[in-house]
Formats: sequence, structure tokens, C-alpha cells
Amino acid sequence: DSLAGIQITRIPFKGAAPAMAAVMSGDVQLVISGIGTTLPQVKGGKLKGLAVTGAKRSPLAPEIPTVVESGINFVATTWYGLLAPAGTPAAIVQRLNAASRTLLEDPEVKAQAAPQGVVLTASTPDEFASFLRSEVALWAKVVKDSGVKAE
Repeated sequence: DSLAGIQITRIPFKGAAPAMAAVMSGDVQLVISGIGTTLPQVKGGKLKGLAVTGAKRSPLAPEIPTVVESGINFVATTWYGLLAPAGTPAAIVQRLNAASRTLLEDPEVKAQAAPQGVVLTASTPDEFASFLRSEVALWAKVVKDSGVKAE
């Protein structure tokens, strides 16, 4: 709220479908949801795409600016990672990483993911660990600054 200078009341929904129904019926004024859920409604003229939260415009909707382009210094992405238990031998970690990189860099796999708005990115275990540390630091600050308390 403070980055945009507006007050937003968060309304939890039990999934994307009820959230989409609420925004399309006018029960709520906006929704933040994955592009796979929202883009069909935007392309169909039922919703207006205001911004995407990624660092770059989505190749699926290049006409929709990023939040940063809209004047608010905010980037948030959905990501998935392959993790193993602490203490997993380095040789096994390297084998898992090599196999996952092969899959994530396969042009056919990338082509299947692209229509869903998914950009596949492979990294090393050290790069992913660094990314995780930065995400924890970022979101810990967001939670602290918001004053949210665990219930």
C-alpha cells in the first residue's frame, strides 16, 4: 500500500476462480493473479490489464506495462525451485541439477511452458541459494514494514 500511496484491503479468496468471479462481478475493484488466469479475461475484454508484476513485460501481453513502468518500484514473481534435504551429498545435488538443467533448457519443454506465461530458467545450486536468501530478505522486510502480525 505505501509504495503506491493507496490503501488496499486484502480479501483472501479460496483460489483464483472465486477471485476472478469477484472482480468481474464488481464485488472487488482489482485482483492480483497469475497471467494464465487473468489473460483470457483481459484478451476477451472483460478485464483491463493494469500492470504485470515481473521485471519485464510478459511476452504473452507485451502491451501491458510492468508495475515499475507504471511508477511504482515493485517487482514480484512466482517461482518454483527444486530443493533437497540439508546434508544431501554434493554429488547427488550436482546430478539433480544437471538433470533439471537439461529439462529446463530443452526447447520443446520451453515451448510447452511459454503459453502459460512460464519462463523457465535454470541455475546452479549456489545461484539458487543466493536467490533464496535475497527473496527471504525482501519479503521479511515487506512483512516487517507492513506491521502484519501472525494470527
